[in-house]
Order: sequence, then structure tokens, then C-alpha cells
Amino acid sequence: MNSLKVQFKKANLFNGLGGKFDKITMNPPFMPAPAGVFPLHAQGGNFGTENVIEPFFNQCWDYLNDGGCIQGIFHSCASQTRDSILQIIDKNLPSGWSYKIKHVFPVKEIPLELYKTGFLGENGCKKWSAMLEKKGFYLSRFFMVTIRNNGKNGLQKEELSDPRLYNIVCPPTQLSFLKKKNLKPKLLEKPISEEQFPTIGHLMRQSRYNYGLYLTLKTIFS
Repeated sequence: MNSLKVQFKKANLFNGLGGKFDKITMNPPFMPAPAGVFPLHAQGGNFGTENVIEPFFNQCWDYLNDGGCIQGIFHSCASQTRDSILQIIDKNLPSGWSYKIKHVFPVKEIPLELYKTGFLGENGCKKWSAMLEKKGFYLSRFFMVTIRNNGKNGLQKEELSDPRLYNIVCPPTQLSFLKKKNLKPKLLEKPISEEQFPTIGHLMRQSRYNYGLYLTLKTIFS
């Protein structure tokens, strides 16, 4: 559509890739979940960071040209003073690199407890939940990050998304639910606005991991 020449390569992160880039965009496996709950494209590890995100930020700086840029979308576990994703970025961020955050929803965070209920009954759920509690995480965030080699350092800007309309409720995406029949997205007759329901974006997304929430939203807004 844009008359661009595109080349595809298969690699394990930067292993066997070679070269340097002006820009790297990523939508990695970032979901925190008990092992084996999600398909590989979603499973980020117990904290959502171990499988791809931590190795990426350990390596990526050597593969960017001067003035380079990284853009990615992430789900993080957090407390008021710590954020699992930003902690990794801050730890690895070279001098002269800065970043901006834009939260996907007009509400910054929701209780992690709501997210965790989507995995009740899954193998290893209690142990996984205890690991999150031990780390002191009790909030869930979903945001986009833009990182630039622009001579500045650290976090420069953090903002919320503008309110949007939602017109579809999607069923859970865990492996245990993907195999079940009759779990289909529900197209709503009337879209729901985040101006009226500021947390509806969070709830719609959480319904993809929480069967009870999926049924509730599907019923309420039908």
C-alpha cells in the first residue's frame, strides 16, 4: 500500500540477524501468567518480562543507529513505586536515551487482583499469585513506550489515552478456553464510551482472561 520494499527474516531476537536499525517496533509476548496458560505469542513469563522483554532490553542498544528509536507496547505489573517494565528500561537505558509513555486507556491502572481472577483454576495459579504478592505488585498497567537516542535521559513524558468507543466483547484467550465451543466475540448493538465508563477499556481487555467478566459484560451490554 505504501510502495515500500519489505524483507522478512526469522531470528531469535537479534541472534543471527546482524546489522543496525533506525527503528525497532515490538509487540512482544508480555502477559504475566502461570506457565503454560497462554500460547507462546502471549506468554511473557511469571511477571510478563522474562521470556522476551528482559533479553530484548539487554541486547537492543547495540543494534540501533545513532538517533535510533524503539517503540513497543507492554502490560506491566506494578505498585505505586515500582513498575516491572519501566524498571527494566531504567536499568538498561544508556546515557543519552530518553522515553515517553502513553497509557492505552484513559485510566492509568487497575487492581492486579482483577487480572489474576482470570487464571483461577489454572495449574500453578496459587504459586504464581504468591510470587506477584512477594514482589509487592498489586496494580496492572497497559501502555506504549517510545524510546529515543536524543541526548536526553530517562522518562520525559507520561500521558493517558483519549477516551474511545468499544463495540465488541472478546472471550478468554487462555489455552483452556480456546478449545471450548461457542465462545465467540459479542458485537454490541450500542458502542460503550470511555467518557461514560472510564474503566470499560480495561474491563473489555480483562474479559479476554476472565470468563466470568466476559459473561457479565456480554449480558450487561447486550
